[in-house]
Amino acid sequence: MLYYINQLFLGTTISVNKDSFFNFYYEKTYRLDLTRLQEDLVYMYNKFVQQNPVIKEDWHDLQSIPSYRRCSTLNPLKTYRQATTVEAVQNMGDIYWLDTYFKFRVKEGDLNFRDYDIRFKKAVEIYKVYGVEKAMRFINNEVKPYLYNSDALRKDLTHVSTRGNIA
Repeated sequence: MLYYINQLFLGTTISVNKDSFFNFYYEKTYRLDLTRLQEDLVYMYNKFVQQNPVIKEDWHDLQSIPSYRRCSTLNPLKTYRQATTVEAVQNMGDIYWLDTYFKFRVKEGDLNFRDYDIRFKKAVEIYKVYGVEKAMRFINNEVKPYLYNSDALRKDLTHVSTRGNIA
């Protein structure tokens, strides 16, 4: 297959081999995860705001007072939720979002890192020296071994079926 792929690039300096195939044709999704997480959360929150714009403050403490003794003009206070933007949530800071992303990944894998704080501190150290992408890569590499069982990768994708065997 590599032979045919390289035929597409004849006359160029591009050469694809078994070691470069995945880096050439596939994108590492962890690089996009943080932006997509922020965009998805903003979308979901804004939908929630659209469907539930009012925050109504209940007057539970007034329920014990007989109605004839309550002020007739006293109404619960209404406040309104405001929609937000991706830019606004990004202003919460990279460290906040790295922590949120790491927690989502841990939850995704149904993992329980007793040393989560130590692992996250390492991610922050990497972030401070190398930036967000390297910190995301670290988080991905921390979670990945638990998400992809190595035994499952060794199993055949198909199985041999037999017919008519009499035991």
